[in-house]
Amino acid sequence: MNENKVFRKVYSKFIILRVRAKISWMAFRKNMTIIELFAKTILKCHKELRDQELLDSGRKPANEDAEEKVFKKLLLGEQKGFFRAIVKFNNQKIRDPGVA
Repeated sequence: MNENKVFRKVYSKFIILRVRAKISWMAFRKNMTIIELFAKTILKCHKELRDQELLDSGRKPANEDAEEKVFKKLLLGEQKGFFRAIVKFNNQKIRDPGVA
């Protein structure tokens, strides 16, 4: 392995560590876990886009209430298997594309 390849590999690992540290620091400052930070940020962005009517939300999705309950449980630390619940919601949307 030549010197340039080693340098690029080390540099890319350094960048990844820097990004991970930044995310961890943001979560720490907000007194949250990283998962909570991601979930709350996703929910906040979704609500902002919906309020600005940038999302195609002509009608309320059938499972929106269930999704909000999952996010609220996650933020309260009561939700187990969060990613499994998200996959379940996505599978429902794939099976029934009319629900959007």
